[in-house]
Amino acid sequence: MLFFAPKCVVCGEAASVEKVRCARCDIEMVGDFRLPRLALLSVESAKIAEQFLLCDGSIKKLCGRLGLSYPTVRKRVTAMIKELRTTSPSSSPSRPS
Repeated sequence: MLFFAPKCVVCGEAASVEKVRCARCDIEMVGDFRLPRLALLSVESAKIAEQFLLCDGSIKKLCGRLGLSYPTVRKRVTAMIKELRTTSPSSSPSRPS
């Protein structure tokens, strides 16, 4: 399974999720699925967000987990928060009627 970044690999514009399939029962659901804001983060920011949550929201623990200095981790967390604030679920494209 690949980590999904909802951007077109050709032009970089926002991509939409239109089909979801259950691997167990092989049922498919087709539609215009809106993604939560966390799913709209860049791959790097999503990884930081995931690790931050797994570290109980502690930057100090995150520093230890990543093996990076506090200022470096703080800068990455700040960038992730800024990206999250500027991303909204309504920014994913809607299908033309």
